[in-house]
Amino acid sequence: MDNELDPVFRALADPQRRRIVDLLAARPGMTASELTEHFEMTRFGVRKHLIVLESANLITQVWERPSKRLYLNPIPIQMIYDRWIHRYSRFWGSHLTALKYSLENAEQTRMEQTQVYVIYIRTTLEKLWQALTEPALSRQYFMGCDVQSDFKAGSPIRYVHAGELRVEGKIVEVQPPSRLVHTFIAHMESGPSEESTVTYQMEPAGDSVKLTVTHSGYKTDALFEATREGWPVVISYLKSLLETGKGAD
Repeated sequence: MDNELDPVFRALADPQRRRIVDLLAARPGMTASELTEHFEMTRFGVRKHLIVLESANLITQVWERPSKRLYLNPIPIQMIYDRWIHRYSRFWGSHLTALKYSLENAEQTRMEQTQVYVIYIRTTLEKLWQALTEPALSRQYFMGCDVQSDFKAGSPIRYVHAGELRVEGKIVEVQPPSRLVHTFIAHMESGPSEESTVTYQMEPAGDSVKLTVTHSGYKTDALFEATREGWPVVISYLKSLLETGKGAD
């Protein structure tokens, strides 16, 4: 894992690239032109930094006509947290808290209501599909929840923890083992959320599988913020489960 994270540390060593991370955390879905307005450098200069961040899997670009939109991919940062926080919690605590404040206090502009997460997992399409669709596996990475569905278009899907419904929705599209789309209603302390949509897209990438999770259609900030904290943890544990056999504790 250390070799996998080396590009992440190198990418974040540059203050301009950290600034880009801050901006995309505050305003997901910016275009390269919009991002350039925040720097005293040319668009080409910003583009060079974006290439480094994209190579480290810290950002992803999504084609949303008529332009490409940029999204922060927090999964590598979550992996750093998972790898180091328990061993060096006293050292990292203040640094991660400072990063949290930096991200929260970055320029506040209107958020695009989409989140995009990309991760490479050393597994096969079939094993990843199995992890997404079998309750014995989902409870090891999805907040202890059993996934319940027959995974046919139009069928319900439910995530249940200890008999308590946490997430429900309807299967919109299913193409095993490469694509799954379902609606998403979270049952929070304040009650059921509005309906949004989750898309899992899987494709081979050498000896790994590239997993892209897109959560779109948010209508309130409450669900946006709740899932922005939850998805990186879920996806990080999913990767750990498939690569090491160990999911959440």
